[in-house]
Amino acid sequence: MSTKTSLKAMAADPNDPQVKKTDLWKVDPRRLVEVDGHNLRDYSDPDVIAQIEAFATSYAEGRYVPPLIVWTDSEGNISPVEGHLRRRGALLSIERGNDLPYVDCVAFKGSDAERIEVMLRSADGLQLKPLH
Repeated sequence: MSTKTSLKAMAADPNDPQVKKTDLWKVDPRRLVEVDGHNLRDYSDPDVIAQIEAFATSYAEGRYVPPLIVWTDSEGNISPVEGHLRRRGALLSIERGNDLPYVDCVAFKGSDAERIEVMLRSADGLQLKPLH
């Protein structure tokens, strides 16, 4: 019978350099603020609205939603680099009366240029459309 080893145990094993732990942060979605111009989505687009609705439903039903990638500025604001629609879905879920005290976040590490590059590549879930 094989025993199952946890990721935590693997990361703690100095003889296993292939598994490492990183920080996952729990942040109140109401604390997250969008920076103007840092998301190129048209929030009136039906596909964008549907994606926000899908995230709201997932949060309400306790289903897995990937962590947001966030950065903090010098004033302590926490803003999405990737995950603007997840943030809006979380806020919509809360607005509808669901208890969602935290969303999972990963801290962005990199330069401003790298942060913008990540934001531009983050459209894999829902492709960006030209603004009219």
